[in-house]
Amino acid sequence: MIERLKKCGYRITPQRQEIFDCFKSGGSHYSAEEVHRKVRGSFPNISLDTVYRNLNTLKELGILEVLNFDDGRSRYELARENRHHHHLICLKCGGSQELDFCPLRFIDSTLLREKDFQVERHSFEIYGYCSNCARER
Repeated sequence: MIERLKKCGYRITPQRQEIFDCFKSGGSHYSAEEVHRKVRGSFPNISLDTVYRNLNTLKELGILEVLNFDDGRSRYELARENRHHHHLICLKCGGSQELDFCPLRFIDSTLLREKDFQVERHSFEIYGYCSNCARER
């Protein structure tokens, strides 16, 4: 991430580094507000607007991807080359789990040929309840 930013002429500020650190472990889906809360631990004066600007820059550079979990808040995760995936999303707690396969592969390719449709990209999310929330219901 840092090398790509430098190559595109962006400075690596301590605040930007802290935003990167939120995504280091991978597999995390954070809203801008969640990133802001994490970064404020080290930089109490950082504004939410600064976090949004940095997240958008990282998205434009292909470092982060934006996800829509249908709750009105965008979530961000590291973009991974050749690592296409989808999510199971809990309607109660908002938690998510990654699917390790693509459901599109189960759609009969003849169906797409019949419709004369060539897929360039797609999104597939499944909404329901995680095991903890299902028990509480």
